[in-house]
Amino acid sequence: MPDPAALGCLSGVLVSGLIMLLMNRPMHITGLIDEESLQLRYLQIDIKASVFCMIMIGSVGALMDVAMDIAAALHEMRESNPSMPAGALMRAGFRIGQDLIGTMANTLVLAYIGGALGLLLVMINYSSGLTQMLNREMIAVEILQSLAGCLSVLAVVPLTSLFCSVFYRRKEAASTLKKEN
Repeated sequence: MPDPAALGCLSGVLVSGLIMLLMNRPMHITGLIDEESLQLRYLQIDIKASVFCMIMIGSVGALMDVAMDIAAALHEMRESNPSMPAGALMRAGFRIGQDLIGTMANTLVLAYIGGALGLLLVMINYSSGLTQMLNREMIAVEILQSLAGCLSVLAVVPLTSLFCSVFYRRKEAASTLKKEN
């Protein structure tokens, strides 16, 4: 039987990738965001792809955390109440996910801001205005990273809840069938 937490996490990664694909052209991401990207370019490594990998890896930890928390809570609910209907289990996953979304979105945004704080302060000091600063690719990548991470966390909650309600229901049906035979 597939693991609903793994499927939920994978679904979130796909959402994150889709967001990056959709935002790539309007944000004009080239991958040239810092000195390391110039070194990677010199080594003939696709720097645009490396930026997208960085964004994906950055969101995977949060996605795994949310998916595992929901799956574990719903599994415990199913174990303590095997007759709980799949719809009730899914609604419970949504309610559990509401708190997780708030805390995880804040964690992601604060982590990305914290990681770029030094550079942000330098840019504020040397920039002529907010528009100029926001048009720098490094800031655009941080915004994209936050956007992809937060929106993929939003997608993981209903998807993991759905997978849990389907797979945990099947598990109960399979064990009931074994008992009857």
